[in-house]
Amino acid sequence: MIKTSYHTLGAVIFIWGLVLQLKWPGQDETIGHQLFQAYSIPVTAEIGVSYVWIVSIIIQVSGILLFLKWLFMEHPQILKKYMKFEPVFLVVLLFAIPFVINSLLSTSAKTYIYAAENGANAIEYLESECTIEEQDEGNLYECKIILQNYEHQSQQVTLHFPVSDSVKKEKQVTAYLQVHEKKEIRVQFTADELTAFEGVPEFTIQS
Repeated sequence: MIKTSYHTLGAVIFIWGLVLQLKWPGQDETIGHQLFQAYSIPVTAEIGVSYVWIVSIIIQVSGILLFLKWLFMEHPQILKKYMKFEPVFLVVLLFAIPFVINSLLSTSAKTYIYAAENGANAIEYLESECTIEEQDEGNLYECKIILQNYEHQSQQVTLHFPVSDSVKKEKQVTAYLQVHEKKEIRVQFTADELTAFEGVPEFTIQS
């Protein structure tokens, strides 16, 4: 007769549930989302809650319950200590871990991609995080540009805004980034320098 190892089975089931919430580096959708779409399973409920998230939580909770059963059978004293902090453990396991792992995967992938680069090529422009704000009643516009330095040393770069459909006059701004620093660079334009005001003008990063 084979003895069931509930702690092992619980861990495997928990990991399967966790995987549904993870993202491959460079992709916006979770693995669970892609699987649901591949098998034509609805992804979002009418109330706006993700079915992927619901299924993932159910699977993870099932794994946790199996692990708790093993604790109850093998280590009841440890289980008593766990029950005191159960809410904290559940929040960390069900909500914090997927976020942390996705962040680590994304950062690791980008670090690997930029590892062989240097100078301006080792800097990522995080366009989705950038904004442009109107100031001084429309006479001034401030662009907040987010850059990530993957170089293993500090470096000084120049943001070059050439004359284009949105910029009337060429502009250059110097930025200094520390090792692996993610930094917000603020660039101001007067209303006379721009022809379009809806987004950050195109620019190049030069070392």
